[in-house]
Amino acid sequence: MDNLYFVILSNVILISLVNIFFNRMIYRGQAYYSVQFMFLCFIIMHSIYICLIRSFFLEADFINIGAPFGLFYAPFFFVGISVLINHSSTALENIWKHFIIGAVFILFFLLILFFFRDNVLLKKIYLLTMYGLTCIQMILYCVFVFIKFNSDVKDKKSIAIMSQAIILMLSTALIFLAFVFSDVEGESNLFNSLVVYGLMLGAVIILFRYNLLTLVRKFKYYKKSYTGRLFFDYTKDNEELDDNPKAPLLVLGIRDGEEETVKYQKSRISEAEIKTYTEKLKKVMAAKIYLNSDLTLDVLARKVRIPKYHLTQVFNLGLRTNFNKFINAHRVQHAVSLLDDPNNQDSIEDIMMKSGFNSRSSFYRVFHLYYDISPVDYRKRKFHSN
Repeated sequence: MDNLYFVILSNVILISLVNIFFNRMIYRGQAYYSVQFMFLCFIIMHSIYICLIRSFFLEADFINIGAPFGLFYAPFFFVGISVLINHSSTALENIWKHFIIGAVFILFFLLILFFFRDNVLLKKIYLLTMYGLTCIQMILYCVFVFIKFNSDVKDKKSIAIMSQAIILMLSTALIFLAFVFSDVEGESNLFNSLVVYGLMLGAVIILFRYNLLTLVRKFKYYKKSYTGRLFFDYTKDNEELDDNPKAPLLVLGIRDGEEETVKYQKSRISEAEIKTYTEKLKKVMAAKIYLNSDLTLDVLARKVRIPKYHLTQVFNLGLRTNFNKFINAHRVQHAVSLLDDPNNQDSIEDIMMKSGFNSRSSFYRVFHLYYDISPVDYRKRKFHSN
């Protein structure tokens, strides 16, 4: 039992290193890469600290339970979710503000450790304050994340990681609440400590699963493999995504000189009608009607002169998509053409508006869906590569 912490923390370090490798493969050049890398380095440092203290400072309980590592997990959680959902590097500009409380408590911890080591009352006040504040901080960040980002999260993979992270954070908050009533006496509680170490392991496992899902998505041949079926649950809605990031319209079945064979037995309209309607739709889209940010299914149906319920079947059966995905794919392709133009000096917001998007969060989310990178980072990588 005494050495169980070493087994758990060794796994935390090992899985964190694997995550760093995955992180470099998947997110290199993106804002999320920096946040995940910093968090993984932090949790590795935390694990090594615990192992060293428990191995060489057996009688120094305050050195173990007094270190304010817990005050850094909620800020990492918030910044990570912010970058993951918004796909923007601007979230990193003021990242230091979230870690001020943790930095202040590091100073208090060092002062007590070196100058007030024998002051039992001061230690109790410090521990009570630190654990109570950690608990409150985690709960507040969870509530804030849910309120701010819940409506912006659309794909199942992001919903899953945000939900799991919130559950894990709230569970950790309860453990720190238990610390308020147990560890303030200055003696570490082995059971509580092991639970915290287990939650640390849970955090890196959640990241590992998310990174693996993203990695599997990048390799088409994995999708039909056992691994793909086992780990691809959260992206079933996106299985039609093509591996060619330069042509998001391919996911809609629109291929030069190629028509998808579809069975129409259950359709109200015939296969011939769907092909005819599809050609009419292509002609209207060639006029870039999708750049109209107020475009709706009703408006498009009138422009194409196709009954609305027939147009819906064209999307579902002929193109294997829906209205929103179809329009957004064209809009993203238009945005990329503007971003690829070296003479285009428009801001990202201007490009967003010119591409038919009227919501920044929607633009970033859809762009990341097809290119696995934010528009800002895409432009940076494009010009750096040139």
